[in-house]
Amino acid sequence: MGDGVLMEFASAVNAVTAAIELQRRMADANSALPTTRRIVLHIGINLGDIVIEGSDVYSNGVNIAARSESLAKPGAIYVSRSIHDQVNRKLEPALTISG
Repeated sequence: MGDGVLMEFASAVNAVTAAIELQRRMADANSALPTTRRIVLHIGINLGDIVIEGSDVYSNGVNIAARSESLAKPGAIYVSRSIHDQVNRKLEPALTISG
């Protein structure tokens, strides 16, 4: 997986809430550091079935989340349409869709 992390959540709302909090805390931690020492995360979130075999987790849903992460700008969270539909109007700040 390289330098990435895969996390599984039982709820789309919990996944997005955790991602927002992680990005906020990373921004706070980075604020006192020079630009060259900052760790800036790109987060991708997708909703889908997964397959677990031993310590391996995989599926098309995992692949979509990984691709979403690569589309996220530094410090941003990129969610799939299925995640957006699940959390829309349940979280503040409201999610925006970019093009």
